[in-house]
Amino acid sequence: MRVAAHGDAGKTEEVDVDMTAELDEEQKEAAAKKQAEAEEKQYRAELAKEAAGVPYSVAREGGNGNAEEEEEGAQPLENDSVKTKLEDSQIAKVMMTRKNRKLYDAINTRIEKKKAAAQKLRDKAEAGKAK
Repeated sequence: MRVAAHGDAGKTEEVDVDMTAELDEEQKEAAAKKQAEAEEKQYRAELAKEAAGVPYSVAREGGNGNAEEEEEGAQPLENDSVKTKLEDSQIAKVMMTRKNRKLYDAINTRIEKKKAAAQKLRDKAEAGKAK
């Protein structure tokens, strides 16, 4: 489609409107493709962080995209690992059937009793050596 436009000298210039529309569409497609690539890159970076064990909250706060830097900077504390183990066991316990949960509790109770008995014997042995 051609449109007549009037120039400075009063001459009529024809401008190809279809060409400008095609260029605009190509620019939009290029921008959309660039945005899709950026989103894919961000997705891959987040997957790498997740695989490295970086907590989601830390990844969102520091969102610079480098899983290696955050992995070095985010050394989990010993208390955190113990806390997560307890949370995981509690979640697993909630998911168990009643029969399995009772069995699990009985096993853990027995383990605790054995540990207490062993500690009691160790304390007696130390008391015997001290005399």
